[in-house]
Order: sequence, then C-alpha cells, then structure tokens
Amino acid sequence: MENQSWKRFVASENLGPLRAANKVVASWEFCRERQAAPFKKMPARMLTKGQFQARQRLHAKLVQLVRQKVSHLTEQSLWKESVFVLTDDEGNVLWCDGKQTELEVSGSVKLEKAVSASQSAIKQAGQRKWSCYATAIVDGRDDLLGVLDVSIQRASFLPQCRAISQLIAQCVTNQLVREELDKTRFLLQYAAETLTDKVICDEQYRIVHIPSGYRSESWLKIGADMPQVLSGRNISSDMQTLYRDKQPVGIGYRLFNQESAKEKLFYAGISSRNQRYNEFLTQVINVADSDVPVHVFGETGCGKERIVEMLHFNHPRCQKGKLVRVNCGSVSESLLESELFGYAPGAFTGAKAKGHHGKIRQADGGTLFLDEIDSMSLRMQTALLRVIEDKQVSPVGAVSDISVSFRLVTASNQDLKELVAGGTFREDLFYRIYILPLLVPPLRERPEDFQELVDEFCRQKDWLISWQEQICHVSREYEWLGNIREFRNFLERLRLSYPHQCPSVNQMRQLIEMGQLSVASSEAGHDDDEKRRIMTALQENTYHVSQTARALNLSRSTLYRKMKKYAIKR
Repeated sequence: MENQSWKRFVASENLGPLRAANKVVASWEFCRERQAAPFKKMPARMLTKGQFQARQRLHAKLVQLVRQKVSHLTEQSLWKESVFVLTDDEGNVLWCDGKQTELEVSGSVKLEKAVSASQSAIKQAGQRKWSCYATAIVDGRDDLLGVLDVSIQRASFLPQCRAISQLIAQCVTNQLVREELDKTRFLLQYAAETLTDKVICDEQYRIVHIPSGYRSESWLKIGADMPQVLSGRNISSDMQTLYRDKQPVGIGYRLFNQESAKEKLFYAGISSRNQRYNEFLTQVINVADSDVPVHVFGETGCGKERIVEMLHFNHPRCQKGKLVRVNCGSVSESLLESELFGYAPGAFTGAKAKGHHGKIRQADGGTLFLDEIDSMSLRMQTALLRVIEDKQVSPVGAVSDISVSFRLVTASNQDLKELVAGGTFREDLFYRIYILPLLVPPLRERPEDFQELVDEFCRQKDWLISWQEQICHVSREYEWLGNIREFRNFLERLRLSYPHQCPSVNQMRQLIEMGQLSVASSEAGHDDDEKRRIMTALQENTYHVSQTARALNLSRSTLYRKMKKYAIKR
C-alpha cells in the first residue's frame, strides 16, 4: 500500500486516506515544497562553499561525535559497503562517509523523530535499490540537532540499518547529555569556590545557581530562563561568559537596581586614600558620559573590570542596555567568531534551535567590553573593524546584516602600541579603539589602600581579627606584580592558615612569597626583596639594631651579617 501511495504521490494525484506513515508523507510533502523531485539526480538547493564551511564549523561537535562512532563501526567489513549521511536540523548535509559515488544525497529531509520506513518510501527513484534508515539526533532537552541516515546497497537490510542508525544517534545524545551535566557540575563548583555574587546560568541561559543575597527573591528560580526573568523588571545587569579550558560553559549575571544607580555615582571598588588613584577615578567619571570608544590598559589584577563597570553604570546607556563582557583570551579562535557575531537559527550543536544573537547583538543599546583584545587574531581583528565601521553585524550563516549600536570598551595587559609596531595588531583597528586610553595605576603605587583592602576582605569573609595593621605593614614591602588579585589570594591563604592567631612577620612573608612568580622565583629577586625589608625596618626603628632585629624576627648577629651582605650602613 505504501508503494501505491508513493506512485500516486509522484504522479501528483490526490492520495485521499493515506496509508503510508503520516510522518513519512509529511517528509514527502516537505521535499516536494523544496523541489526535491524523485527523478532528479541532484538536489534543487545547494549550499555555497562558505555556507557549507560555516555550518560545518558551527556543528563541529555533532560532526565529531558522529564521525567517531562511524569510524569504529566501519572497521567491520560488512559496514564498509555502507553510506552514512549526517544533516543538520534543516536537512543540509554536514558530513558523509562511505561509497558516496553510488548514492546521490537529497538536499532536504523532514523527519523530527526516528521513523521506520521502507526504502521505497524515502529514496528518490535513482536510489530505490537501497536499504536505509534515518534517525533524528536530539540533545538532552529533546531538541532536534540533526539526522543520521545509514544506507547500504542491499535489499531487505532495513533491520540492520535501523539498529545501527539508532545506536549511533543514542550514543551521540548520551555523550552530549554527559557533557552538559559535567558543565553544570563545573558551574556549581565554581559558584561554591568563588562565593560569587553573580546569578549563574548554563549556556541556554537557564539559572543553575542563585547567590545567597538573592535567594529570598521569589522571581529568581532555579531552571528559569534568565532573559525572561529580567524582562520588564527595573534591574540592569552585566553578563560575563564563564570558560573552562577556553570553552564557554555558562554565563554569570551581576544584577543592579536601576533606581539606586540613578541616585548616586556607581563604583564597585574600595574607597581609595591615594591621591593619584582618586585623580584617575575622576578622569574615568569624566569619560563615562561619552560614547567614544575607551581602551583600559593596566597590569594583570589591577581592577580593569571595576573601571569598565564605572564607565557603563555611570552612562545613560545603563538604563537601556547591558554591559556584555567577552574575554578574547579565554575562548578559542574557532569559537570566538560565533561567540561575538552569533549564528543563524539551529546552527550550533547543543544550542537552541532559535540560534544565538552573539555578544555584539546582546550589547545593542549598552556596552560591549572586549577584555584581552591583544590576544585577538588578525582575522578576528578584521571582522571586528568591519562591525565598528559599518555598525552592522553579520551572524554566521545569516543572509543579511543587522544594525547595532553599542559603546565599545576594550582592555589589554600589553601595550597595543608595541603590538602594532610588531605587526600583531592592526594599525587601523588601533586608531578606532585607542581614542581615550585609561592607564590603571598598579597596587604598589597605592600603598595607602592596603588598609582598606584588608578591611574589605575581613568584612566579606566575616573574619574578626585585631592584627590588620601587621598585615598592611608586611604587605607594603612587596611589589605585588599580580596587584589586587594577588593580594586577595594572599589574604585568603592567611585566613585559612591563621584563622584566629596572629602569625609572625616571617610566616606572613612565606605566605606572600608562596604565591609570587618572579620575586620569589629568583635568588636575585629574593635578595632585593630582603634588602628592602631590612632597610624599611631600620628606618621605622630609627636604625636601632635590637629593635629592628626583633621586628624582623632575627637575631642581632644575623641582622649584622645581612647588613654587611647588602652593604647597609647605620
């Protein structure tokens, strides 16, 4: 009966009560709409080379998993005669393997679930001596990712094709589910270890962690869609993509009440006592109200992100758009394109069928922060330059450009001028983003701020101690090349090692040097650091040797020996 229905369908007759499987008939209708006529040797629609490469790149994970499973299978002599065809959820062929010369592949297929059908119901007229079976590949949410077809030029071999096709599809789905669960575990571990104040979401923007400060809010629920939660609420947010091994695994949202942001100047850092740093903050406030691109330059750990937050939340844009962050050095180049520019609906394995807007479109009306832009490849620099000049973004796989408006803020750990001179950074992009450079002062130039940093840490950790001054005294002896980040790491080690009792000066120094890279790693650096400590202690004790020795926890003879070694005179 199915064969009769097929003949009548090909002849464009009215089938009346259909006897073939409804989903198979739906596939016939879909193919006819796409002009995939049964007697054609080639499909009616072909992807261009660029479109094909873009879809392969965006579905790389799906192709990789299917290829692995098929390669194991084709080691058996029976399946060496088979043809395996993988399509995306729109029916575009992504990959095929086997005796392709004996099989012309249709341009489109329309099967949303696994369907058992005879070869006569599926194949074009030129392919009607084959046994074949196609299975839908879905993710953990049962969303369609693609379709795997297994075909072999043997009659009545459908049961074997069905078993292999379903087995591979299920293995791929299981692998994707395992990876998704692993990412969720990583996000929960990240939230627990960092005590973050951000709402953590997975790659689908579903909430997986709510910080303690928001758990009483009824509108925040685990599993809820974060963009929908924020929609219509008087709350602004900045987004930060979270990475593991340079692969995106989730998104962190820091929330801000818009009304409170209107009433006062926004600054998330500490109150500085350093005159130079306060002058720098005044400069930031003056720049914040402008739409001109800003480049923030400074050493690692010096607080560049806090400056970017000032630029965004003290600008009228914060009432309309988000602060969207992208760390260009934390994501592989192969993913950075889709991360920034987005992709067309159904284009990414494991993502929603609606596609992905990309960070540039997410920042529309707000601020786009590109951190570590110095690590961006020349190819990506060219693509970014085009967006800045045209104010349009072209998502991967899309047929048209989309207009965008955002304030661009960039940051780097390296001097962009030197990179331009070395040929690793485009000169034309440099002049586009380096209009208002802001150089963040390092921590070692703000010795007055150690006290406030220690006090803030103690408040955050609920750490009740009475020896903050001793911490500050020892801390001023060091360079802190890792700046505030390195200093907070030291405070964390100090809190865990000495939660109650006050450690000696040498014990504090050991904890500091434990986390240093350059000073503690070389003997010369250690000698310079030790000489500086002795000089500081002598000056503070008016060169009284006994008092200085006690302050340094050294004997008088040891102190004299070290003074002689470093040529320090009384």
